[in-house]
Amino acid sequence: MTAQELKNAILMRAVQGKLVPQDPNDEPASVLLKKIRAEKEQLMKEKKIKKEPIAIIYKDPSDNQHYEKIGKTVKCIEDEIPFEIPESWEWCRLGTVITLLSGQDFQPQYYNSSSNGTPYMTGASNIENDTLVINRWTPQPKNISHFGELLLVCKGSGYGKTVINTVGDIHIARQFMSITPYEGVSIDYINLFLKAKLKEIKKNGQGVIPGIDRRSVLNLMIPIPTVNEQPRIIEKYKTFDVKIDDYDSQYSVLEKINVAMPQKLKASILQYAIRGKLVPQNPDDEPASVLLEHIRAEKEQLIKEGKIKRDKNESYIYRGSDNSYYISFHGIDECIDDE
Repeated sequence: MTAQELKNAILMRAVQGKLVPQDPNDEPASVLLKKIRAEKEQLMKEKKIKKEPIAIIYKDPSDNQHYEKIGKTVKCIEDEIPFEIPESWEWCRLGTVITLLSGQDFQPQYYNSSSNGTPYMTGASNIENDTLVINRWTPQPKNISHFGELLLVCKGSGYGKTVINTVGDIHIARQFMSITPYEGVSIDYINLFLKAKLKEIKKNGQGVIPGIDRRSVLNLMIPIPTVNEQPRIIEKYKTFDVKIDDYDSQYSVLEKINVAMPQKLKASILQYAIRGKLVPQNPDDEPASVLLEHIRAEKEQLIKEGKIKRDKNESYIYRGSDNSYYISFHGIDECIDDE
């Protein structure tokens, strides 16, 4: 198992409610979602956010199936529920618990590389080692992500990547979306959830330029833990994350050994083969010297018959009475034990 596969497995356990034990004294997540829905209703009433129906997902005890109610419309969504979650948790759409800001691109005349204005983030190239790298600025920012919000790369080769905004106010280009959760929902948990869903997000990438659209992000089905359990999950995951980094280093070393081992093993086997150490010797076998005598005799006959020419540089090797090896060449014998 690679380090990334191990990390993915732990991420899935985290969002399934299997990473830390549940506390029966925790206030259930249903209370949190009820508060968020009430807050959104008030914001829509005050015209601070766009008015739209709020989805409510619940489990009907009569058939144990999940349903989604939007306005007066109710439909079964059991096929969208990927796994079971603890009783104190709740399913909802990601759009229920976050606000989402899309980015806007600028023409070159509206940004610079001379630190003039607000940092301008254009995409995955601005993310290095889970940190934002600033290389452009704009004096007239419009689509602004604030400190502590979560940035999601939604377009281009790096789509699906996430990073917490630790810079402050920044203008985001079209390749970014900025996520702000409602109170009671941890931004770190949202980040952890998106990392766990990365494979699915990439699978849903559309268009000539790979990416994920705004509606798809908002429609993601997310399991919401209790308010108190969210930080416990994050802290537990962080302890695993450090160990996974160590595991990754060891795994890389092991992979190098695994790549090198077949070649070294093959060379070793070949050496054993040509040294007569690969299979046991049979004392009843006719010695190879007899074979070579037959071959030399056959060659002499072929030369005599004019079918082949004598090789003027022909030599042969033999073991002398002193148990040393000699080579005979043009009537001169030379010891070759050092070879």
